[in-house]
Amino acid sequence: MVRQQMVCVVTPGWPGQATSVPLMQPALDGVMEALGCVHFASIAALPPAPGSAPGSLPSLMLELAVDEGITHADLMRRLVDQGLEVLWPLYQADADTSLLTDSERGLWLRGWLLRHALGADGGYVGTRDRSVQQIRKEHGLYRQVRAEATRLMAAGPLDSQVLALKLSAWAAGQDAFAWARTPAPRNVWRRGGLRRTAAALGSAVLLLVCGGMATRIAAEVCVAWYCQWPLLLGLVGLQLVALVVVLLALSPLMLSAMTVRRNLSSGFWRLMRRWDRARHARATREVPRAHQVHPMVHRGEADLIGRPNHMISLTELRAPVVWHAAWLRCWLKLITWVGRWLFANGTLGKAKGIRYGRWHLIDGGRRLLFCSNFDGSFGGYLGEFIAGATVGVNLFWRRTRLLPRPAAAPGHPDVGHARDFPPTRWLSWAGGCQFEQWFKTYARDSMLPHLYLYQAYPHKHAEVERATQLRDALFGPRNLVNDTLIAKAVQS
Repeated sequence: MVRQQMVCVVTPGWPGQATSVPLMQPALDGVMEALGCVHFASIAALPPAPGSAPGSLPSLMLELAVDEGITHADLMRRLVDQGLEVLWPLYQADADTSLLTDSERGLWLRGWLLRHALGADGGYVGTRDRSVQQIRKEHGLYRQVRAEATRLMAAGPLDSQVLALKLSAWAAGQDAFAWARTPAPRNVWRRGGLRRTAAALGSAVLLLVCGGMATRIAAEVCVAWYCQWPLLLGLVGLQLVALVVVLLALSPLMLSAMTVRRNLSSGFWRLMRRWDRARHARATREVPRAHQVHPMVHRGEADLIGRPNHMISLTELRAPVVWHAAWLRCWLKLITWVGRWLFANGTLGKAKGIRYGRWHLIDGGRRLLFCSNFDGSFGGYLGEFIAGATVGVNLFWRRTRLLPRPAAAPGHPDVGHARDFPPTRWLSWAGGCQFEQWFKTYARDSMLPHLYLYQAYPHKHAEVERATQLRDALFGPRNLVNDTLIAKAVQS
């Protein structure tokens, strides 16, 4: 399942020091590399919930995006087996002091992590059906093929078919590429077979139903016209005469009704314009804070230039919490299903470059935690969301707000004043990004910095897709489509 690939462990009441986690970067990286199935991982301190007692401790968040097909129990077992010594300092304050041996500590830590592990309530995976090792191998193949293409074209440009033929012959003779001769794994929906079959069956059923209805209507019309046309014409004539008489009799009443309707309509639109001006006036008060990014968040983004970016957002659900949490879970499940079965080729709507996006309802469903890995800058990422997935933005975040909360640790961002999600237009889910800067301000104020971040590969999403396409085209049948794919891959 898509949601199973993204797990978040939130342990409350963490008494540790936030400054100690970045010092563990090399050791934690070694654990993630040894696992070999983790795409992205991060650790962050979550501030206490609004309204908590003064001096309340933050929560420690460990979130991982892993290969498909790994259960949470299996993941926690692997994690503890590989990194007990590294993880123990983070969680030992919650353990019983009588745990002395490594086996006892490991057994307790596995149970503790699994108890607080949360599968994503909603999630989207852009790099579908690809394991960490597959992405790394395919990118290595991609680099070597590009180097060979550069060598072949050093003497002069080559036709795409000739270039593809030479490259495929060269790759076939490389024993190191034996693994690539098997087509890249694809589920039935990404291969398109089941989707095309379902579409064909649906179209056939629709054509049969529509054809049957059209045939029946045509037959009834023909029978009525040839057998009963004198009666039909007489009835139509009588109806026209009656309509003219009624219109003449009711014309004074109709004129007065039109006047009343015109007055009501003008009054309604005056109220709508007044309401819209009030919304814009409120936006002018919120927008000036749009570019005030907390230094710690800004520093984390600056360190990721040229690499996949990372975002952590924490918001509170609006009241009544039970109502909004129920609807939020419903919409998250729907979007997860759509992302898994319909948007199966790495693009959610028109938003490109999203690697992983996961939503977790934490603290008993009172807060919404969102984590995402994406290409490019934060502003461009939100711009893609606004342009390509506006409906999803409104479905999720319009049910949240920001309440005043303390910083999770010294130097971390806090929320000093309450904030609301920008008002939506039309229905509750449509056009809610009318106030783009307001939305970006809201998103910025909800962000938290990561204390630790692991990325298994630095490649852009487009490069991952291109490497897989090159693998299939290079070792597939020689035809114009595959030759064009190879030429584009090595020359782009």
